[in-house]
Amino acid sequence: MSLGAATPSWASIHFKSDLEVGDAIGRAVAGKGHRTGDDRRRAVMPGYWEEGGMITILDLKAEFAKLTLLRGRTARMTEVERKASGGFATLAPFRDGNIFSAKFSGDGAWERHPNGDELVQIVDGAATLHIMTEGGPKSYAVSAGMMVIVPQGTWHRFHSPEGVTLMTATPKPTEHLTVDVEDPRTLTSGQLSNTIEEKWR
Repeated sequence: MSLGAATPSWASIHFKSDLEVGDAIGRAVAGKGHRTGDDRRRAVMPGYWEEGGMITILDLKAEFAKLTLLRGRTARMTEVERKASGGFATLAPFRDGNIFSAKFSGDGAWERHPNGDELVQIVDGAATLHIMTEGGPKSYAVSAGMMVIVPQGTWHRFHSPEGVTLMTATPKPTEHLTVDVEDPRTLTSGQLSNTIEEKWR
């Protein structure tokens, strides 16, 4: 079935949530427009419901072209410094957080997300993901085309000598350490309270 020349390919768009993906696919299959009123919430595919709201379409190629490589990132950089570098951007709200883009070389700060898993897509370049698991520290080589799901509340950081470009779906808040330590789990609650930068944006 043809969806018409005006419809972008599924690979070239980003929908705000999987609920809206189900809505878009359901409308394409049924050939129906967007409903309003009391029937706005409806099953469009098994497991998908429409809640209403706007669909967000992002031109990722254009968004990544706006980023400037932040060279020599360090774990001690604050959010203000990261944002001012031009290497980080908030692309859109998503569920209980945001979709972010980042382009940097160097060392990211240890961070964790107490309210949910984080989805990280490696768009370009390569990095080493360091993560603190229940079994101890682990390191994974990641490169363009890979995706990582970081479990809720798990400390993790990226190291990229040559540079990496990332896109994340990140729940709020993010807790960033502003000190460089081997294992953030060794910090006392008092030390954590003095070294965590909580990010709600």
